[in-house]
Amino acid sequence: MGVARGAAAFEDINCLSAVSAEEDSWDSDSAEGSSASTTASSSGGDSARGFCGANAGIVRTKGVGRQAHRCRLLEKYVHFMMHGSGRNRFWKINHRWPGLQLISTNPLIFLVPNLLSKETCEAIIKKGTDGLRPSTMARGRYQGRALQQAFKETVRDSFDCKMHWDECRGIQQILSGVLDMPVENFEPPKVIRYQTGQQFERHLDGFPTKQPRGSSYDPQPYGNRVVAAIVYLNDVESGGETVFTEAMVDGKPLAITPKQGCGVIHFPCFLPSMDHWQRGARDERTYHRGAPAMGEKWIMTQFGHEGALRRKFYSPTGEPPRLSATNL
Repeated sequence: MGVARGAAAFEDINCLSAVSAEEDSWDSDSAEGSSASTTASSSGGDSARGFCGANAGIVRTKGVGRQAHRCRLLEKYVHFMMHGSGRNRFWKINHRWPGLQLISTNPLIFLVPNLLSKETCEAIIKKGTDGLRPSTMARGRYQGRALQQAFKETVRDSFDCKMHWDECRGIQQILSGVLDMPVENFEPPKVIRYQTGQQFERHLDGFPTKQPRGSSYDPQPYGNRVVAAIVYLNDVESGGETVFTEAMVDGKPLAITPKQGCGVIHFPCFLPSMDHWQRGARDERTYHRGAPAMGEKWIMTQFGHEGALRRKFYSPTGEPPRLSATNL
């Protein structure tokens, strides 16, 4: 029983969606049967700002009402993290980060428009292009049946590479700011390219095998990925959404449309330090997939742990190689 299944422990987070509709303006077309009602745009524009509650659809508000609604949700998130069960279960991010939007409460998912600039995104793509290799699962962190099951259930046909920490210090400082996490806790960022039709099927980002005594890489007992950030590096012609299959909006999974520079934050695993059987376990509510895209889709992923990592033990070959002399 290493994976969270029940929702009883998270009942107090449902208050995040208890904002009265009477206090906000709602788009008159929000109930139409189009994909817009179940897709959270990552553009941050006036026509596409969305929030979704634990049992509610995406709330579309305008002007002052929209801003007030966002503030109330973030205030309730802070209360949940400081005084509710969240403080012992989830990593707390920087709720004061400009433009931060809470788009799901069950599970917690945040959207950060314009997290990285257009120039930075293009520089990451340029840096990663020559180092791309076929994507694989983290074999060293899956064992026995868990390894077999992971490969049986997951289709992943993208290409990727990792950036050495020393060549992306500026990017990791930005991510450190929004995640409120020391860079020493970060894995090396991964740059991923999907070509037309390629995808990453439904999966979890946390490692399934528990490490009660820690590992050579993460010495903390039960250490695992407690926060994940996905940054879209380019706009996509169509498709390519990040679909959180357990975050239901009007009866359909929450889908986030790629937008250059936008970040998506979720919490793959419970805190290893919590005093509970779920410590370090994967949160099954964070299942998600990368839908096939028309044209190329580039993303960068950043995973963070509760404690500092031993970088020289990152993999059997040690630290990832440097991709280029350019520092981002």
